[in-house]
Amino acid sequence: MSTVPIPYRNLIITGLSGAGRKSAGRGISERLGVPWLELEAEIERREKMPPDEIRQLFGESRLEAIQAEMCRELALHRSTVLVIGGTAMLHEESRRRLAATGPVLCLTCALDEILRRQHVAKGLDFLDPLEHTQVVARLRREMRVLELGFQTLDTTYLSVDQLVDRAIAFWRENADR
Repeated sequence: MSTVPIPYRNLIITGLSGAGRKSAGRGISERLGVPWLELEAEIERREKMPPDEIRQLFGESRLEAIQAEMCRELALHRSTVLVIGGTAMLHEESRRRLAATGPVLCLTCALDEILRRQHVAKGLDFLDPLEHTQVVARLRREMRVLELGFQTLDTTYLSVDQLVDRAIAFWRENADR
C-alpha cells in the first residue's frame, strides 16, 4: 500500500481487449488499496449474462443502452480505477461523463501480441472459428477508440508491474487536470 495520497479523481482505463485493462485495474487496486470496477463485469453482475451474449440475444442498441446506464453509475465513484471497454467509450455521452471524473488512459498493443494473449487466455476455445471471429470483430469495434485522442500506452513489451507503474504515474500526473 502506498503512502502517497490517492487522487480524488478517478482513473479511467480503456483500450483494446488483450492490452491489459483488467490486469492494470487489478494491479493498481492491489498496489494502492483503491477500488476498481470493470464495466463488463458490472453489466454481467446486473444482467446475469455477459455483454457479448446481450449483443447476440438483444442487439447492439440494447447493449449500448445498458453500457450508457452503467457508465452513468460508475461516474459517481471517486478515487476509483474504472476499466471501460473501448466500445463503451465510443458513446459520446458516456465518454464525456467518464472523462469528467478523471484522466483517461487508452491501452494499446500490437495485434499479434493481442491475439497471442487472447489465445493464452481462452486456450483451445480460441481455435474455434466462431470464437476467433468474435474476438476479431470485437477488436475491430474497439480500435475506433484509438481515434478519440486519449493518451495511449503501448503494452506490447510491458510486464504487468511496468504497466501498473506507468498507469499510476499517469494517474498522479493527470488527476488535477
